[in-house]
Amino acid sequence: MRSTGKKATDPNEKRLSILFDFYSNLGAYAGVELALPKKDSRGAITVSAGLGFTRDIYSYASGYSPYDGAGNDQWNTSHLLFGEVPFRYRFNATGSYSWKYSTLTWGIPLYSDPFVNQDFIQYRSEKMDWLNSLKEGAAGFEDTTTSTSNIISSYQMQVNATISPVVTGLNPYITNLSISNLSTVVSFKSRNSMSYYSSSNPSFFYPDKYTIYNISLALAGTPLTYSMSSTQKTQIPNQEESIKEDPLKDIGTPIAPWGSASAPDSKAASDSKDALQLKPPVLNARFALPAAIGMPKFVIDYRFNPSMSSELQFSNQNWTEFTDIDWNKISSVLSSFKSDASINFALSQSDRINYSTFFRIAQNSTVQDYSYLNEDEYTVNQSESIRERAYNSSFFSSTWEFGASIKPFYQNTIW
Repeated sequence: MRSTGKKATDPNEKRLSILFDFYSNLGAYAGVELALPKKDSRGAITVSAGLGFTRDIYSYASGYSPYDGAGNDQWNTSHLLFGEVPFRYRFNATGSYSWKYSTLTWGIPLYSDPFVNQDFIQYRSEKMDWLNSLKEGAAGFEDTTTSTSNIISSYQMQVNATISPVVTGLNPYITNLSISNLSTVVSFKSRNSMSYYSSSNPSFFYPDKYTIYNISLALAGTPLTYSMSSTQKTQIPNQEESIKEDPLKDIGTPIAPWGSASAPDSKAASDSKDALQLKPPVLNARFALPAAIGMPKFVIDYRFNPSMSSELQFSNQNWTEFTDIDWNKISSVLSSFKSDASINFALSQSDRINYSTFFRIAQNSTVQDYSYLNEDEYTVNQSESIRERAYNSSFFSSTWEFGASIKPFYQNTIW
């Protein structure tokens, strides 16, 4: 107990709850709920199950009563597997488990009739307002937060798996290979029996269709990546090689126009040479060629996403009672194959003048066909019409796309 009056719960702890409800007219319900939090490879697991022992309730001007005009009460029964049982039931289990490269998830519900959640779960609560219950009767126990209808019209049992193996050894031809969906599903629908008003189990669930398998694959790779390289390098001459000899060293001593052409004496000649000899600056031939522009890169990549399924439809049109259900009565089996694929050719250059161009081809297709049709259920014209609809739903389409871009100034700080 807490002083706030609120219960403290930790979602990361295991929880086991025992449920028991008693109703003044309806009967009783007993159940169990188990919640296991995620731990290591095991995902969260929940299990909820219960049995209800109930009877019909009749409305009179003075109120409700479990007895009919003759003073008899009608206890409800249901069908479990292939036999009749004296109770109603509900079961729902969900969970998942993960391995290194795969994951398995499941959801397995099972209900005796469409009203079990409404009768046993919708209005139940661990919170009891005893004072209001004395004034308002059973309404004082109702949880107003769940007042919406909770009738089950259909449900599915399903198991799903995903597989993502490591394909490093296949790179670059296959960079991704995975089964994004591998599932099997059984779908149920509800129906009222023909003896609805006189039966103790007036509604029942029947199998509607069975998706035997549904597989979706993802495949991708980059089989070719070719980068053209340039051998041109920046040329920077050696400092010593850049110092050239004086090209005027052999010209001799220049003579002024007013001077004599005769040879001066040795001393004067020496002084004149030191005073008038021209010494041009050393010619430095140091320079650098522009850096080589990166060469283009050519890439081919692809993706391929096929999916296939097989759906079995039960022949349930004449199942008016639970005892009429026959899992061997099959109406049709429809197989389908879908494909979504593309191949891309790309050429790009990312140095100095940035440009890229690509050409992509894509396709999308669907093929459907009935591998089985019950000839006893359909006439020849109906069979032909059904197969024609499947044929018209099959198609193949292809598209192509070309694009190019150039950014000539993307390295320029101004632009």
